[in-house]
Amino acid sequence: MDAVGELPGLDGRRIAGAGAGQGGGLALTVAALAGDRVAAAVPDVPFRRLFRRAAEI
Repeated sequence: MDAVGELPGLDGRRIAGAGAGQGGGLALTVAALAGDRVAAAVPDVPFRRLFRRAAEI
């Protein structure tokens, strides 16, 4: 997050994470752990291995 926020031409206050499957789970995890440094998370099917559990949630 620190390195991305310091890239020239990017607004460090508008960082989003996205992913599908395990990447979706990682996007959620990064957003949760990074706090205010992540503006949005876009997980796509983050519970691939536990699909039935995800449907219950």
